[in-house]
Amino acid sequence: MNKIEAFTVIELIIGMIISTIVLGISFYALIIFSTEIKRYSRKTDSINTFLLFKETIYRDLDHSSCVKASMNGTNIYGQDQNGNALEYLFDSNKIIRNSELERDTFNLSNKLTRLTEVSDELKLIKLLQCDIHLDGQIIQFTIQKDYTASELIKEFGTI
Repeated sequence: MNKIEAFTVIELIIGMIISTIVLGISFYALIIFSTEIKRYSRKTDSINTFLLFKETIYRDLDHSSCVKASMNGTNIYGQDQNGNALEYLFDSNKIIRNSELERDTFNLSNKLTRLTEVSDELKLIKLLQCDIHLDGQIIQFTIQKDYTASELIKEFGTI
């Protein structure tokens, strides 16, 4: 009788156990990797949102001839680069930018900490400070608006 060479049942079971262990480790590594990618993506999104907000508000305040605050100090008003009315609303979980043409929402946890005016007569904002919360870190964000003499004279003439 001819003998056929083959694996025994024990050898097959050991092979299956080893491949199951390898697959389990690979699956666990995939879960860890995808969790880290999601965390990195969330962090990158929040940083990109902050950078977009920073660029937008700098541009808007630079092009605005005057920037004023609301009575309760949670809104600031100005004009965009085309001269359209512009409003920033600082809510605790988001910052909303309203213009005549569009509305932008920056999902940033924030606290408006300080608004400084040029003088009591001129209610123009010269300094805005805000604490932005990004991934457990607080970024103190400060914008200073400089006015030209002609802008101040123009605004002072309307008092």
